[in-house]
Amino acid sequence: MRYKNVLFEELIEALRDEFVVLSEEQSIEIIVEQSELFPPLINGRVDWEKVTKKKVFDEGNKLTICGKIPSEIESFLIFDNMKLPVIKTRLSRILDNLEDVKAVSFDQWIYCREEKTLIELYHGGNTIGQCL
Repeated sequence: MRYKNVLFEELIEALRDEFVVLSEEQSIEIIVEQSELFPPLINGRVDWEKVTKKKVFDEGNKLTICGKIPSEIESFLIFDNMKLPVIKTRLSRILDNLEDVKAVSFDQWIYCREEKTLIELYHGGNTIGQCL
């Protein structure tokens, strides 16, 4: 399937065959589930004031939270551009292609359903992660 976002297409290519692009219905289901666990603000960012255990990362160590999560765990990549579908893949595939991930849209969220963990990649530079 072709998408109208060249950077999304490049990410799909970088992930090779190790991903699933969810349908619109499946994407909505994942976004709703993630939003119920991690309530959003009106601007789409997570309302981190309502999350008890969180950590803000600087550019140098922003994804150290992932060291506690098995790299082969199924993860969902959510974009702030709601015209783009959610991608299901392994956490390691997302991290291996992080520059391509960040190029697709301003903000992204990595949701690990099994671990009830969310990592928000905010375009302003700070990254916040949380494990329930």
